[in-house]
Amino acid sequence: MLGGCAALFLLPPLVTFGFGALVFVMGKLSGAKYVRANELTYDLSADGKRVVFALNSPLSLLELATGKSTTIDTPGFPRALAYPTLSPEGKAVAFSAESDLWLASLDGKSVRRLTNDDTYSEFKPRFSPDGQKLVFARPKNNPIAPTGVFWSDSDVWTIRRDGTDLRPLTHSKYREISAPQFTPDGRSVIFAARVPTDDMGGSREALFEVAAHGKQPPRELFGRKAEDIGGSFVHDPALSPDGKQFVIISDKANPFNYDLCLLQRDGSGFRPLGLAGPAEKGTFEQPRFAPDGKTIFYLWKDALWQVSTDGKNAHAVAPLTVQ
Repeated sequence: MLGGCAALFLLPPLVTFGFGALVFVMGKLSGAKYVRANELTYDLSADGKRVVFALNSPLSLLELATGKSTTIDTPGFPRALAYPTLSPEGKAVAFSAESDLWLASLDGKSVRRLTNDDTYSEFKPRFSPDGQKLVFARPKNNPIAPTGVFWSDSDVWTIRRDGTDLRPLTHSKYREISAPQFTPDGRSVIFAARVPTDDMGGSREALFEVAAHGKQPPRELFGRKAEDIGGSFVHDPALSPDGKQFVIISDKANPFNYDLCLLQRDGSGFRPLGLAGPAEKGTFEQPRFAPDGKTIFYLWKDALWQVSTDGKNAHAVAPLTVQ
């Protein structure tokens, strides 16, 4: 996950939504490139059989049935990779690197930069169900900020797989965006965001759905109210394969104790799975539904875990370590 704020002075590494991995970022100043550290990110294949993950670089592929992992690291690949996402047909991977979006074949024989605009940075890509588009978070760059990114000016954008038709879906200048992704039918995009509440840096967290054509404003499904307390109300949403429910990370049930929680598509029926623990004991990250919709994969302490949707049988699947 990635976080930060614009300032005129140096800040320590920041933790997003009150928790998460530390991220060190060096902006596009004097030709410098973004350098990320200590952030493990992954994606599950559409068939649920493989995981692609990255910790800086290189990209790695893990076969869940055998536990065997291989790396994709050939000449032409950028450094400091994050947010890899597998195409639905399983032959390509998109990712963020050097603050831009890239697309590569899984055999490592081709790699192509999709964006290259010094005005913006691009993070957290996800493929559309037909594999032809990517949706992603796009904050504006700010050369006077320590991170080089103005996190208070982030929106959801899409681009075609061939690098054309770059367009915004939102115009809200969110303070941060989490896990934008297409719905299973490809007609909408869901995401979580910090919504500005004042001009002094105040914000609240909410879950949104916006039409994939971007011609209508986002619709809030679930969000923090004034009386709610805690560190992260809604983060890292993932939609089930049938599109009927979400899994999110939230401390709504017990402030500052983060849990995997289920919601119905309309934002009702909030239900924690009962895995919560204090933040200092490690937090859950990046939940993903398995193709059957009955199991949820997630990261915990640099390993891939899974749990059933009734909160039972939580166990480690494999460590995600770069060889």
